[in-house]
Amino acid sequence: MWGQGVVRVPPVQAQIVDTVGAGDTFDAGLLQKDRLASLGPDAVAQALEFGARVAAVTVSRAGANPPWANELLARTGSAMTSINEAELVQKIKERAAGQDRLIVAIAGPPGSGKSTIAQRLSERLAVSSAIVPMDGFHKDNEELHQLGLLHRKGAPETFDAAAFVELIRKLRSAEAIAFPTFDREEDRTVPDAGQVRKGTRVVLVEGNYLLLDSPPWRDLAGLFDLSILLDVRREVLKSRLIQRWLDNGLSSADAEARATVNDLANVDHVLQNSSRPDVLLQASVDT
Repeated sequence: MWGQGVVRVPPVQAQIVDTVGAGDTFDAGLLQKDRLASLGPDAVAQALEFGARVAAVTVSRAGANPPWANELLARTGSAMTSINEAELVQKIKERAAGQDRLIVAIAGPPGSGKSTIAQRLSERLAVSSAIVPMDGFHKDNEELHQLGLLHRKGAPETFDAAAFVELIRKLRSAEAIAFPTFDREEDRTVPDAGQVRKGTRVVLVEGNYLLLDSPPWRDLAGLFDLSILLDVRREVLKSRLIQRWLDNGLSSADAEARATVNDLANVDHVLQNSSRPDVLLQASVDT
């Protein structure tokens, strides 16, 4: 019908837990796309991709448990605005106009380049800005050891999420606020090492779990003026995460094991359990 009759769509990554119901939800997602009525190859490709994304949500959890409509908006990328970095800088400037302080969430899985993007945005904004990383809210290693979670350090449950939410609430004022940072070489938090000065117009908050739709993380949703999710291919994330451990002195085998067992589990958790952001930023591979 179209050339050789082949329509190609990009693959969809999913952590498979149970395949029951995957076929039905793929069909339902395919038929949901009214673009199919135009009978063009682009329309069919979009419908096939949407169907695959719907099925990917289903296979990532046990039982015939297809997503509800609100989950499709959050997890399939449907109707999501995608912008580049220059457009994002302009959007932040426009949002900041007339506000005492704008709070921007820069979310993304481990290895997506959040810190790099936050730094670049801060440098390009023509207003006073500050960067607040979520990493300063890691629980101490001793506490994680007592909880049996040291091997999962970096997972959502290894952060003091309640204290982090409280900090973001305080940032709503234009006053000076101190916050903890994380020393990677010492592998520990440093209390009050960071500072958002009084009168800072834009605060760029960056972290893995800013958009998680689970308590207490979901309380952050009403505190951000603009939320951004970095879009990076999973294979790129894996490569960066392995390189991160290699740079820390691990062997090739240990670096791949560390990235696969812990880091990529956190990547999948972010991709499968985050709420829909305001915009999707196509992060460049070199971030």
